[in-house]
Amino acid sequence: MAKTNASRNHITEGEAVLALAQTHASTDKTRASLLYVRVDADRVWSTDGHRAVILNGAGGLPEGAYLGGVRVAVAPAGPEMARVTPPESTPIAVTLTTGVIEAIRAIVAGAATKTTITAHFKPDGTTIHITAHTPRGMGDMKAVVTLTPGPCCRAPLRGLGINARYLVDAIAAIGAGARDLSLLAEDASAPVRMDGPRGMAIVMPMRI
Repeated sequence: MAKTNASRNHITEGEAVLALAQTHASTDKTRASLLYVRVDADRVWSTDGHRAVILNGAGGLPEGAYLGGVRVAVAPAGPEMARVTPPESTPIAVTLTTGVIEAIRAIVAGAATKTTITAHFKPDGTTIHITAHTPRGMGDMKAVVTLTPGPCCRAPLRGLGINARYLVDAIAAIGAGARDLSLLAEDASAPVRMDGPRGMAIVMPMRI
C-alpha cells in the first residue's frame, strides 16, 4: 500500500513543466486562445497577453494544447510568440543581484493576494521603488530596494515599470534567482526578456 501511495504522489517531469507554464496562462475565459499551455516538439509555453514563459524541452509530453494539465483534442490557435520575443542580442537593461531578487520576493510574499505590486526602476539608476496598491486603497505599501553601486541600467530604461508579481513568477518558472539575473529590453516600453536554466520569460512593462 505504501508503494501505491508513493506512486500516486509522484509528479512526472511532464506534470512539473505543465505546472510551471500554467502560472503564465490566462484565467480569463473571454480570451480563449490564451487559456492553454502549448507543447511543441522542443518547448512548453504559455501566455496571458501580459507575460509569457517558454520552457526548454517537452518533458516527454505529446505535442498539443493542454488545459488544466489535460491534453485537449481541439483548441484555438495560439498567438505568434516570435512577434513579441526579444532576441538574445537585446541589450541588458537591468542586472538584479541575488540579494535584490530575494528582497523583491519578500515584499511580494508579504503583500495581500489582490494587491497590484509595481517595481519602478528610478531614474537615479540605483534604486527600485516597490509600491503595492490594494483594490480599495487600504493598506497600501511602499518599499525601496537598493541596487549595487553604479548605474543599474541604460539611460532609456531608467523609469522602467514592471509588475513585481510577474517578475517573481517568471524567476520561479525559468529557474533563475540563484545567480544575478539580467533583464533585457530595447526601451522602457518594449517587452522585457529574462533567461534562466529552464527557459525564457517575457513580461510587458507597466506604464508609470
